[in-house]
Formats: sequence, C-alpha cells, structure tokens
Amino acid sequence: MESVRAWLLSLAGVALLTALASLFPTSESLRRVTKLAGGVALTCLLFSPLVTFDYDAYAAALQDYHVSVSTDGAVSDSSERLQRTVIESEMRTYILDKAVQCGAALDDAQVTLQWSTDGYWYPQSVRLVTTGPAAENSRLAQIIEADLGIPRERQEWSSTS
Repeated sequence: MESVRAWLLSLAGVALLTALASLFPTSESLRRVTKLAGGVALTCLLFSPLVTFDYDAYAAALQDYHVSVSTDGAVSDSSERLQRTVIESEMRTYILDKAVQCGAALDDAQVTLQWSTDGYWYPQSVRLVTTGPAAENSRLAQIIEADLGIPRERQEWSSTS
C-alpha cells in the first residue's frame, strides 16, 4: 500500500511541476516543448508500476487470499477429496501394471488411503481380487510392500474362482 501511495504522490508532483513549468516560458514554442516534456514524464511515471511489478509475489498473495476466503472449508474438502481420488486411481493403476509384469492374474485392486499428521495422503491398505494361484501373487505382494509401503497384514487378497 505504501508503494501505491508513493506512486500517486509522484504522479501528482510531476503533474504540478509540469503545470508550473508551462506557465513560465514566454514563447509559445517553448511552452509546447515544456508541456510535451511534462506529458512524456507523466506517461512514463504512469506506466512505471507495470515495469517494476512483482508478478510472482502477486500470484502468491492472490493464492493465499483465495485460500483464506474459503472460510467454511468446502473448497479445501473438495480439493482433498479430489487429491485422494487421483492418488487412489494412480496407485490402483500402478498395482495392476505390476501384476501384469509379474504374471499375476489380478482382476481388481482397491487402495485405501489415510491422512497423515504431516498433511498428505498415504496408502493404508489394499484389497486385491485375483483369479490366479497364491504363488504368482507372492511376488506382487512383495512389490506392494516394498514400493507402496503396505505390509502384507494390510493386503487383503480374495479370489473370484
């Protein structure tokens, strides 16, 4: 706000100086040159904030303002739900891809996420529907435990056959 105040004061000062300077010359051509110089100075000063404007800080402040406006939490709740849905979908796809690589006959995978105290979603458990033998699924269970951090106790395997 201080910068806007300083800019407005500068603008008013240059306008006043231009008006005063145009009163003193006796010849018309010198008066025109004075008005032209004052007009150029005013124009430059008028657009100077655009040159020195910090667009990154403005974007960050606008984002902070946008977040603070949502006082009821509805925006953040829907954002968290969307984030959770995307993470669950990506993990499901990852597990199904790893099943194909391991040769496991996996029909479906449902990942359950939990909100951490650090403020992010992490995989809590997984439910896997398979049609293949347990031996083929053992390698996939190891991958899920190693890559996603879901221990075998929280891996629920069910068979459709």
